[in-house]
Amino acid sequence: MQRQRGGAIGAPPVQASTGRFPVCDAARIRRAVAPLLVVPLILLPGSTSAQVPDTARTPADTLQQPDSIPAVPQQDTTAQDTLPPEPPPPLPVMPAAIPTGFATGVWEWDRDALIAEPFLTVSDLLDRIPGVVPLRTGLYLHPEAASTWGSSAGGMEVELDGYTLWPLDDPTFDLSHIELGTLESVRIERRGAGLRIVLRTVEPFTGEPYTRIEAGIGEPVGVNVFRGVFLAPRFMFGPFSAGVERFETQGINAQEAADIFTGWVKWGVTSRNAGAQLEVRQQSFERGGSTPWPYDLGRRDLILRTRWAPSDGVTLEAYGGHSRVDFSAAEEGDPDVERDVVQAGTRGAVLQGPLRLEAGFRFNNERRLPVAQLHARSWLQLHPVIGFGGEVQHSRWRDDDVVTSYQLSSVLTPLHALSLFAQYDGGSTGAPAWEDLDRYILRSEHTQLRAGGALHWRGIDVGAAYLDVERDSLFGFGLPFDIPAVPLKNGQSRGWELYGRVPLFRDIISVDGGLTNWFELDTSIYTPAQSWRAALQAHWVPLESGNLEILARVQGRGRDGYFLPVSSSPESPDLDIAPASRLFDGWLVIRIVSVQAFLRWEDMAAQAFADAPGRIVRGSRIVYGVKWSFLN
Repeated sequence: MQRQRGGAIGAPPVQASTGRFPVCDAARIRRAVAPLLVVPLILLPGSTSAQVPDTARTPADTLQQPDSIPAVPQQDTTAQDTLPPEPPPPLPVMPAAIPTGFATGVWEWDRDALIAEPFLTVSDLLDRIPGVVPLRTGLYLHPEAASTWGSSAGGMEVELDGYTLWPLDDPTFDLSHIELGTLESVRIERRGAGLRIVLRTVEPFTGEPYTRIEAGIGEPVGVNVFRGVFLAPRFMFGPFSAGVERFETQGINAQEAADIFTGWVKWGVTSRNAGAQLEVRQQSFERGGSTPWPYDLGRRDLILRTRWAPSDGVTLEAYGGHSRVDFSAAEEGDPDVERDVVQAGTRGAVLQGPLRLEAGFRFNNERRLPVAQLHARSWLQLHPVIGFGGEVQHSRWRDDDVVTSYQLSSVLTPLHALSLFAQYDGGSTGAPAWEDLDRYILRSEHTQLRAGGALHWRGIDVGAAYLDVERDSLFGFGLPFDIPAVPLKNGQSRGWELYGRVPLFRDIISVDGGLTNWFELDTSIYTPAQSWRAALQAHWVPLESGNLEILARVQGRGRDGYFLPVSSSPESPDLDIAPASRLFDGWLVIRIVSVQAFLRWEDMAAQAFADAPGRIVRGSRIVYGVKWSFLN
């Protein structure tokens, strides 16, 4: 299944909507006058380069004589072509090897899709993927994680423009710290090992400066959201991008205040097939009030990369970076903790005919992270009827401890509308045990078999698969709501999953959703026996110009209860239960030209939920705001 790009509001990641999100053009007069102002600046240095007259030139005739040649009528400069300038050559892109789709277990949202709907956190995207259980332990900016078929610590990887965002404060990266406003795309790869979240940041895509502003407020929990992005095609010889994101909330019962601010800058020098780029990401986070997990954190990621495309379909990259965090539990007497890591590596990507290949190597100097890591992913489309691929990741930790995970995939399309697929995963994963004095790596093992089929016909996109998953030596995520200290022995689980979208009326009304059901489930953490999502959506573009767009969406999601580790003893951990939940949300988005108004109504039926014991979130909430994009 190939992903289609689109810009209409409400577009799912693998079935794009029609049209693109427009922007406001600058005034015609300003465009016409700007070249007239630039021309004197270009000519002026030539006429003033010498401060004394050129004596070798023939003196001008000072007598005014009638012109014997008829005057040529001057053209009105305002009538000249005012097409915007061409954008600068972008830094060569590193294409992904594995295609998107339910068959391959890869979902992707591009910039238009991220703007089109009122997504606040990456967990909003994870809700759309069957088999993934997001864990939210509060009302925004409280620890968030996500489990895939029972995966935990070591099963989640976050990558920013090819640079791994290592979790330097906990064994697992907190998903509430991922900002969405500066992203060009979010790619989520669901594997037996867990989740790989690939973030790609925005770059100038037009020859004129571009600005996007997003602002929203929410009640009754005091939500304030501001996002701003500025893209300049040329600034000091190269493309320049900058963004800020501020998210503030008062939390449960308006008593758990939290605030996060992220600043981001990317600047580079590019040519037709090569370039260099500097990227800086700075984040400050504070959580206090009556929260059980007060926290102060500052993080900075500094990345320098170079890319070269020696030929069509081949891209090479070398990069290096430094990440540092300073954090404390924000309680009196707790010392501040500082950790940093230097990361360097190389990557390569090949896209030649039926072959797609990407591979890379990275090095880290932190002893509680993988010292060296090698990965490779490939896909070979032998014929429109059959394609297959594989991926492997090999990590060497200190003391020659090694973890390796792999996956094999194949997709067979015997009929134009029907696909059959199979996947097999196996191996082990590792996570850093920062606070554990007895071990430095949290190592888990897994095997997974997935096989099924998908139907694509007249806008109908549905699929089903059989699941067989086995895990051993599982640890908790190591975030404040659970513990990672003691390994858990899990068994084998068998079940099935459904996923799809069906248009009902001229593709204006549609339903979409997913279901995961385990008919054989051993005691396992983070694994509800059943989880589901169902949505009814109306998406309408009434004007032929496309300047008016309306999206209304009602979504229900639910899951059974699941176990999670909350404390430990020398013999075994204690397990607690996160109770079952059923939630209904509503979204309304209206776009007029390039201005979009949105409304999120969360938990419309006020049924409450608790993804962690004792963390009950009650009551309906609304968040509303606007998004506006324009050319400067």
